[in-house]
Amino acid sequence: MELLHDRKETKDKIIVVFKYELIYYILCFTLLIIPLLNGFLAILTFPPLIILIFIKIATSWNVHREIKKAMKNGHVKISGSRWSLDNPITFEISKK
Repeated sequence: MELLHDRKETKDKIIVVFKYELIYYILCFTLLIIPLLNGFLAILTFPPLIILIFIKIATSWNVHREIKKAMKNGHVKISGSRWSLDNPITFEISKK
């Protein structure tokens, strides 16, 4: 399930792009700040925050394991920024 990232595989490399990291972080930050402004809203914002975190973990678990394994072997090239929508963070894993 590739909800928060794009994964493209070719003969010699795998490219993983986390396009929506900035939107995810802004949404989580907003859901954390809203209860500080009004205590009642904590009841309304906490369940969506937990669901959002669960979706992030569930959709990215295998990809992060794959990236971590490739990093240990030294086959990863990282480019981009986690805080940019124009230049999202990109992991290029070579299949050597």
